[in-house]
Amino acid sequence: MRKFYLILISLFFVISCSNNKKETHILDFKRFTIEVPKNWKKIKLKGIDSQVGGIISNDNDTMFFDLGMYSWDLKQIELLNNSIMIPKESENPFESIDSALLIQDSLRQIKKWDTISGYFSKIVSPRNPGDGVTGIYIDSLNSDKIRFNLYGIDLKPKNEEILLEAIQTIKFNMKD
Repeated sequence: MRKFYLILISLFFVISCSNNKKETHILDFKRFTIEVPKNWKKIKLKGIDSQVGGIISNDNDTMFFDLGMYSWDLKQIELLNNSIMIPKESENPFESIDSALLIQDSLRQIKKWDTISGYFSKIVSPRNPGDGVTGIYIDSLNSDKIRFNLYGIDLKPKNEEILLEAIQTIKFNMKD
């Protein structure tokens, strides 16, 4: 009877582990690869001075990448009602400015630093899930200052999590 319970528990463990296995595949963009869920697909885009492309999730969240000299560093910018209080050098240290203004990214983003595929990387995610930029930025992949970003804006919270996990699987091939 003890063997029966042991076999039953083992069988339950094996079945539950196999159900939790994530089905993934590797998307190959020639100069880098990334492992993503099986139902995420590549998007082809045309770039002028860099390699660009994207990934679309099964629920239509879209992520873009740019590999080139002028890739965006993922700093969050935002227009706030065309008006904001900004410190200025004057008698009144705060004056209202009526124009489009940039708000520092630290107000909306969580920034972390990590090493991905051997490169020092900035990884960002929104402070409020689903409201902002999620992605990776690498300032230099080689001596030519080739930069890289991969990001999505306002992704569904589940896709934010998946993208942050997938970022850890990026592998570069900068020989081309």
